[in-house]
Amino acid sequence: MRICDLHTHSNYSDGTDSPEQLLCRAVECGISAIALTDHNTTRGLSRFKRAAEGKDIEAVAGVELSCDWRGSEVHILALFLSEGDYDEIESICAEMARGKDEANRHVIEALLADGYRIESCEEIYARSVHGNVNRVHIAESLIRGGYVSSVSEAFSGILSAERGYYHPPHRPDAIDAIERIGRLGAVSVIAHPYLNLTDSQLCEFLEEGCRACLDGMETYYPEYDAHTHALARRRACEYGLIESGGSDYHGERKKNRRLSSPDGFYTPYECYLNLLDRYNKKKVL
Repeated sequence: MRICDLHTHSNYSDGTDSPEQLLCRAVECGISAIALTDHNTTRGLSRFKRAAEGKDIEAVAGVELSCDWRGSEVHILALFLSEGDYDEIESICAEMARGKDEANRHVIEALLADGYRIESCEEIYARSVHGNVNRVHIAESLIRGGYVSSVSEAFSGILSAERGYYHPPHRPDAIDAIERIGRLGAVSVIAHPYLNLTDSQLCEFLEEGCRACLDGMETYYPEYDAHTHALARRRACEYGLIESGGSDYHGERKKNRRLSSPDGFYTPYECYLNLLDRYNKKKVL
């Protein structure tokens, strides 16, 4: 049985594996096609693609963009990026990075001012291998300080928007991101939609997204139960979207999300083939 995993992260964003380690683990797991989709950066893609040379696996260059749609956070994957696309994607991410940096520093300084014994901004940034910091890294500092026992506990408590420390940074518009991905000739996929949207919201989003030429939707996701998986597949069919999926692997940082494997969670290889076919047809146009 051939499988794929089209949603993973390396230590260029908030994963713990290097691009090379990620690729080697994928080969060991029997994955036939894997996409690296780091949050808002393409900086690990060149190493990822080189690591796949000579190996029996297809390496898909991608990125996961954190976007806004009517005040809700929506994540859009761009898949099958060419090396010439990286600068364009980085231009989208540059403004986001500045906003995220400001948000990070606000959270850290506010926590320190209220007496939380966590590391300084400089110390937290120094712990990130490639300097990309987000709420996960701040949550880990809270864990080291003994205030919470897990990242999820930090997100639902101290670092929730309701507590007032965390203020979401400015994010690009999701529909605009889909259009820009399309102009590059890459493939756009909405990631784990039911983590962020209700079903009625998703249907409204898909109406807009399909007009902007959204290509696919994640219907295979490890946190979906059978009902959600079936609903996602039905919506993808209704809106003419290609099914996609992935583990959302982050390495040791999120131990409950393991890479796809034939005897665990996986996405059928046909999803990769269907998305690849869409990409190839775009190249001809």
